[in-house]
Amino acid sequence: MPMLYILFAVLVGQGVWQGQARSSEVAPAYYYFHRQPEKALSLYLKKAGAGDTAAAIEGSIILQELGRNREAVTLLEKAISKDPDSLDNEKLALVMAWAHLYSGAAGKAEEFLVKTGKIEDPRALLGLALSRMQARKYDEAAADFEKLSGNRSLSALAYYSLATIAEEKGDTSKAARLYEKALKEDSHFVEGRPRMGRIFESQGRIDDAWKQYSKTAMMDPSQKLAAEKAKSLLAMLTKKPEEILAVKKIKNFSGVKPISEREASPEIRIGIGTTAGGSPVYKDKIVFRVSGPFSVSDAKTGKEAVSGNTNEVWTIAVCGGTDNLCPPPPNPNTEGVGSAPDIKSAAASAPVKGAKLIGPGGNAVYVAPGALLIRAKDRGNATIILETVAYAPGMAWSGVADKELRGDLELVVAPDQKGLFAINRLPLEEYLYGVIAAEMPVHWPAEALKAQAVIVRTYALYLMRNLHPHSAHGYNLCDEQHCQVYAGVAVESAKARSAADLTRGKVLNYAGKAIHAVFSSNCGGHTQSGSGAGWTDLPYWGMVHDGESTAPIESPSGLASFLRTSPQVFCRTSKYTWAPEFRWTRLISAEDLIGRLNRREKIGKLKKILISRSESGRVASLRFIGTAGSVALNKEHEIRRLLGLAPLRSTLFGADVFYDKDFVKGLLVYGAGWGHGVGLCQSGAAGRAEAGQTYDKILPAYYPGTVITDLMTLK
Repeated sequence: MPMLYILFAVLVGQGVWQGQARSSEVAPAYYYFHRQPEKALSLYLKKAGAGDTAAAIEGSIILQELGRNREAVTLLEKAISKDPDSLDNEKLALVMAWAHLYSGAAGKAEEFLVKTGKIEDPRALLGLALSRMQARKYDEAAADFEKLSGNRSLSALAYYSLATIAEEKGDTSKAARLYEKALKEDSHFVEGRPRMGRIFESQGRIDDAWKQYSKTAMMDPSQKLAAEKAKSLLAMLTKKPEEILAVKKIKNFSGVKPISEREASPEIRIGIGTTAGGSPVYKDKIVFRVSGPFSVSDAKTGKEAVSGNTNEVWTIAVCGGTDNLCPPPPNPNTEGVGSAPDIKSAAASAPVKGAKLIGPGGNAVYVAPGALLIRAKDRGNATIILETVAYAPGMAWSGVADKELRGDLELVVAPDQKGLFAINRLPLEEYLYGVIAAEMPVHWPAEALKAQAVIVRTYALYLMRNLHPHSAHGYNLCDEQHCQVYAGVAVESAKARSAADLTRGKVLNYAGKAIHAVFSSNCGGHTQSGSGAGWTDLPYWGMVHDGESTAPIESPSGLASFLRTSPQVFCRTSKYTWAPEFRWTRLISAEDLIGRLNRREKIGKLKKILISRSESGRVASLRFIGTAGSVALNKEHEIRRLLGLAPLRSTLFGADVFYDKDFVKGLLVYGAGWGHGVGLCQSGAAGRAEAGQTYDKILPAYYPGTVITDLMTLK
């Protein structure tokens, strides 16, 4: 077991992590970091009542997270009245300023911020900019945000705010340019897209408006207004939709080589073009090409039905029902559709519902009742291109592209005529080639890529043998983030293949079995346990600090500081880690948030947002209280999905909630990391590799108690 983890475990056992007292008395922070903010608050208030200014600061932060801003202001005012000299405490002055800002008292907030004399501090400058913006002092606010635009963690927020100011002042062209700059600074800061859509539409830039509305609807399908706006503009476009939102086409096939001993590698079945939840996206038709001669067989019986040739365009399309009758049995003597020795017998019993296979000549050559198997004659050396496959649904970078695949392709006619979907069947080791670089940039250190290769293999095996998440649809894993991203041949590279080949057959083993090797892009400074994420607890899913030494977070203010600074951890911003992946911000209007909440459950106007936290400091639950009801979220993915137009990068965030009288006006979210934070921290792996750690040292650091073994030794 690595010395770092032993030290960490000892400190946790001694109660140092998150303020656990060494004595029998439990520190208030313990309850704060164990989903009991009210109990923590009562203890801090007791200490504050005895004149403890530090406790008053901690209590005010919890009050703010419980939607009780006025009480927070009162608590801090009492602390100041007992000790007027305490205003020399910059921390207290800053907390007081923000408490006024949350409550809508922009003038008082500005006054306190100016008194601190530390306006160049990013947090103080941001507060000053927001207070001036709230007071409609737009020129002064703009000057503040211009200064903040040079701060990599706040640059996207700064440009977004400058765009909002430009809109308020009527300069919509400038606003659109600034919204675009915010997106370039942080591709997840997408709240400007619908605003750009409205601006472009008002300017008569219909193609640009349609693009922004369409991208908004792709990120968040529940955004009905964006989808309707995009649809309403279709007839007015000056270009074809596929020219505006370009489909990434693959014109030429890639040359691939099979792995050695290909047949010895376990076969894996991957659903292609799946939803964010890993389910099939049903299509009316699927178009494909193969890089060499191929056969089409009944997937169930294995009986060959049709054969085709290199680079021919073939289509399978749903048929059946009164509006889309399946064609009559084709003539087996039809020329130009390849050989079809069994067409007559197969088609004579064609079902009323099914799918028709259309050859390159445009004629239906076979009617399939269920699934078809496309298999190249030269297996292992050939690839298959699927046209127009959706990728990254619900994400900021979602789109449509052709997808080139190794192995065989199964085209499935879904039950009840829902449509068609595709399953890629290939050896596990060749599957790794299409995942490693889709999940980790190939310019990262070789040892980090090897660690990723072992994780990809282990995770796939665990899902295949234990969870079976998509067995109802006939495949082992999906091709999106719900499982792990599989991009196929397009992302293959010499470095990715080398990482897979140099770790061939290696898996992470715990008690003789492949582990559930979940991973995330960036842990923000420390990982979290399974129970912290709302999952079960596994022995190798412990909370691990991602630095050279343990840095305990002992209070609510300590967490707030941690989220707003850049601690010296392996996953920090570097040549491998983009700044917004480590520390990021999002500005969310009450209007947008209420719209998403009311699509879930009608709650009326939003009055309060209540936050509780898990032991890692991540948000464990959110409760939204409105005039007509309330909504509670307790699942990590639901919290991330609901708060942002595109999902928040993680739940390791603080939320500055701004109120206008008795109602939520908006919130500023400042966060750390990207992903759920359980298991491997990919950016941390890159940092560790850069520091000289090898993959067999990196992996046990994130999965304590595991060992690397050959998959053939697994139980």
